[in-house]
Amino acid sequence: MKREQIIQNLKDVGLSFGQIEEILMIYKEGKISYIYEIMDNYRKGKLESVHKLQKQIDYLDFFLYKLKKEDKNK
Repeated sequence: MKREQIIQNLKDVGLSFGQIEEILMIYKEGKISYIYEIMDNYRKGKLESVHKLQKQIDYLDFFLYKLKKEDKNK
Protein backbone atom coordinates (compact mmCIF):
# COMPACT_ATOMS: atom_id res chain seq x y z
CA MET A 1 0.00 0.00 0.00
CA LYS A 2 1.25 3.49 -0.77
CA ARG A 3 2.12 5.85 2.08
CA GLU A 4 -0.52 8.36 0.96
CA GLN A 5 -3.19 5.64 1.01
CA ILE A 6 -2.19 4.58 4.50
CA ILE A 7 -2.26 8.16 5.76
CA GLN A 8 -5.68 8.83 4.21
CA ASN A 9 -7.13 5.60 5.61
CA LEU A 10 -5.81 6.38 9.08
CA LYS A 11 -7.19 9.93 8.89
CA ASP A 12 -10.56 8.52 7.82
CA VAL A 13 -10.46 6.19 10.82
CA GLY A 14 -10.00 9.21 13.09
CA LEU A 15 -6.42 8.76 14.24
CA SER A 16 -4.44 11.78 15.38
CA PHE A 17 -1.32 12.98 13.60
CA GLY A 18 0.85 11.41 16.31
CA GLN A 19 -0.95 8.07 16.04
CA ILE A 20 -0.58 8.12 12.26
CA GLU A 21 3.14 8.79 12.54
CA GLU A 22 3.48 5.90 14.99
CA ILE A 23 1.64 3.53 12.66
CA LEU A 24 3.79 4.64 9.72
CA MET A 25 6.97 3.92 11.67
CA ILE A 26 5.71 0.49 12.64
CA TYR A 27 4.66 -0.16 9.03
CA LYS A 28 8.10 0.85 7.80
CA GLU A 29 9.59 -1.69 10.23
CA GLY A 30 7.38 -4.35 8.65
CA LYS A 31 5.49 -5.12 11.86
CA ILE A 32 2.12 -5.54 10.18
CA SER A 33 0.80 -7.91 12.86
CA TYR A 34 1.48 -5.24 15.50
CA ILE A 35 -0.46 -2.68 13.46
CA TYR A 36 -3.32 -5.17 13.26
CA GLU A 37 -3.26 -5.49 17.05
CA ILE A 38 -3.21 -1.71 17.56
CA MET A 39 -6.04 -1.14 15.11
CA ASP A 40 -8.10 -3.98 16.56
CA ASN A 41 -7.82 -2.41 20.01
CA TYR A 42 -8.72 0.98 18.53
CA ARG A 43 -11.78 -0.57 16.91
CA LYS A 44 -12.85 -2.16 20.18
CA GLY A 45 -12.61 1.22 21.89
CA LYS A 46 -14.71 2.86 19.20
CA LEU A 47 -17.29 0.10 19.43
CA GLU A 48 -17.49 0.53 23.20
CA SER A 49 -18.12 4.24 22.63
CA VAL A 50 -20.93 3.43 20.20
CA HIS A 51 -22.52 1.08 22.73
CA LYS A 52 -22.27 3.70 25.46
CA LEU A 53 -23.90 6.31 23.21
CA GLN A 54 -26.63 3.86 22.22
CA LYS A 55 -27.39 3.24 25.87
CA GLN A 56 -27.62 6.99 26.50
CA ILE A 57 -29.99 7.35 23.54
CA ASP A 58 -32.11 4.52 24.92
CA TYR A 59 -32.29 6.30 28.32
CA LEU A 60 -33.19 9.54 26.58
CA ASP A 61 -35.93 7.88 24.57
CA PHE A 62 -37.36 6.30 27.71
CA PHE A 63 -37.26 9.62 29.56
CA LEU A 64 -39.07 11.34 26.69
CA TYR A 65 -41.63 8.55 26.63
CA LYS A 66 -42.30 9.01 30.37
CA LEU A 67 -42.62 12.78 29.95
CA LYS A 68 -45.07 12.40 27.09
CA LYS A 69 -47.12 9.90 29.04
CA GLU A 70 -47.17 12.18 32.09
CA ASP A 71 -48.20 15.15 29.95
CA LYS A 72 -51.14 13.21 28.46
CA ASN A 73 -52.37 12.30 31.93
CA LYS A 74 -52.74 15.94 32.98
